[in-house]
Parts: sequence; C-alpha cells; structure tokens
Amino acid sequence: MSDRRHHMRRRSFLGARVVFAGGFQSYECLVLNLSDAGAELHAAGSPCLPDLFDLEVPLRKKSFRARVCWRRAEWVGVEFIESSLLRA
Repeated sequence: MSDRRHHMRRRSFLGARVVFAGGFQSYECLVLNLSDAGAELHAAGSPCLPDLFDLEVPLRKKSFRARVCWRRAEWVGVEFIESSLLRA
C-alpha cells in the first residue's frame, strides 16, 4: 500500500484542542503525528467533530485551520488549510 502523503510525518504526542462553533465549543485531543500539511488526531470521548475546525497546539504555539480527510472511530486525519501563531 503506497503512502499518499507528500510531506514527512513526525510522531508528536502533543496535547491539543479542537475549537469550532465560533469558539463556543472545544474538545481536548492528542496529535499523534504532524507534518507541514496535516496531522493524525486521537479524540477519545469526543462527539463527532465537524468537517472544518481550528486545531490549537499550545506547545508549538500554533493554530491550524483543519479539514477532516478521514475518520476511524476515535482517530481523525486532517489536512491544514492555513496556520497562525497562537495569541498569548
């Protein structure tokens, strides 16, 4: 099976937060691997996440606008549409 990714993935295990509904809803998640173009998330106990959301990664001081590419139970693959620095 070939890997369709064009960017190198890095294992990360970073705590993150999925934010949506205009910032009124958010869920904790774990970033399992990360590349410049996307990530694999583990969102245990979270209800179904929307197709488009912001992913905040405090240790990297970055926020990403993310779109879901695939879902498998509590795991979600996303592609990044844009990124920005997190505000303090």
